[in-house]
Amino acid sequence: LTPEQLQFTADQVKSMTDDDTKEMLNQMANISPEEAARMKSMGVDTEMMKKSAEMMRDNPLMRKAAQAMMKNMNPEQMMK
Repeated sequence: LTPEQLQFTADQVKSMTDDDTKEMLNQMANISPEEAARMKSMGVDTEMMKKSAEMMRDNPLMRKAAQAMMKNMNPEQMMK
C-alpha cells in the first residue's frame, strides 16, 4: 500500500462506530477458505485471527479496548 492508502485506511478505522467494528469482526470470523488461503500465504495465522475476532465481537469490553488502542496507532502500527 502507498503511504496515502495507509493513511486513508487508518483514518477509516479510527472513525468506525461500534456497529461497524462488530460487522468487521464478524467478517473476519467468517472468511472464506479462499481468503484464508490468500492470507496464510502472506503469513497470517487465520485461525488465531478468527478466534480473536470472535472474542472481540462477542465481548463488548474487549471490543472497546481494541477500538481505543487502534485510535492511538499510526498507520504503520496498524499494518503489523
